[in-house]
Amino acid sequence: MSPKHEQIAKLIQLAKIDGDLDHKEILLIYGIAHKHGVQKFQMDEIIRKSDSNTYPRSIDRDENIRFFYQSLILVTVDYKISEE
Repeated sequence: MSPKHEQIAKLIQLAKIDGDLDHKEILLIYGIAHKHGVQKFQMDEIIRKSDSNTYPRSIDRDENIRFFYQSLILVTVDYKISEE
């Protein structure tokens, strides 16, 4: 799995952390994936495989900052923040 795909998989895992993969979260992740050139069929496969614990390999500083920013948006898009 490419680093971009792994990053998308982590966003999906993060979205699932509250036990509910909200429609708004999915739309946001699809938008992020599209922006990074991930096609719909690839995204569907990433979602199917997102239950495995695949963490991003080493990513550079800019990718780390981008991932953090996307994560912040994702955890607030459904207005629910889990305490777990």
